[in-house]
Amino acid sequence: MIKSNATWYTAVPTIHQILLDRHFSNPESSYPRLRFIRSCSAALAPSVLARLEEAFGASVLEAYAMTEATHLMCSNPLPENGPHLPGSVGKPVGQELGILNENGVVQGADEKGEICIRGPNVTKGYKNNPEANKSAFQFGWFHTGDVGYLDSDGYLHLVGRIKELINRGGMSISTL
Repeated sequence: MIKSNATWYTAVPTIHQILLDRHFSNPESSYPRLRFIRSCSAALAPSVLARLEEAFGASVLEAYAMTEATHLMCSNPLPENGPHLPGSVGKPVGQELGILNENGVVQGADEKGEICIRGPNVTKGYKNNPEANKSAFQFGWFHTGDVGYLDSDGYLHLVGRIKELINRGGMSISTL
C-alpha cells in the first residue's frame, strides 16, 4: 500500500483480520494515511470494524457486491455523505434494488425477501446457460440468491442465502 500511495483498500473480513493482527503484533509498521477501508463479501464483525477504524484512523465502509452487477451494488456512504450504519451493507449504488417475495412482489421496509437488482450495470445473462438464466431472471429482475431487507432509511441488511433457508409455515428457518 505504501509503494502505490494507496488512499483506500477493499478486502474480505479475513484479510482485514490479518492486517489487524500484523498491525498489533508490529506497531512500528508504517501504513499510508487511508481515506477509508471497504469491506465486502461477508459480514464484518462490529468489533473488527471498530478495531480497524481505531488502528488505521479511517472509516470502514461495509459494501455488497457481485460480478453480475459489475461488482458494486450497495455501500455505506463516506462520513461526509451520510451516516454509516454498522451491520448494514449500505444503500444501493448504480442500479435499482428490490426485496421480492416468492411471487415477485416488491416488499416494504423491514420485510425480508430475496435481494433482486436491475439496471444498466446488471448482466444480461449467462453465456450458454439457459437454465441459469431461467432461474436468475424472473419478474424483470436479476435474483441474487441472497435474503435481506431494506430498513426505513433504505439501508440493506443481509440475512442469509435462499439455499440456506427453509420456509416452514411462513417462517424462514436457517440451516446454518
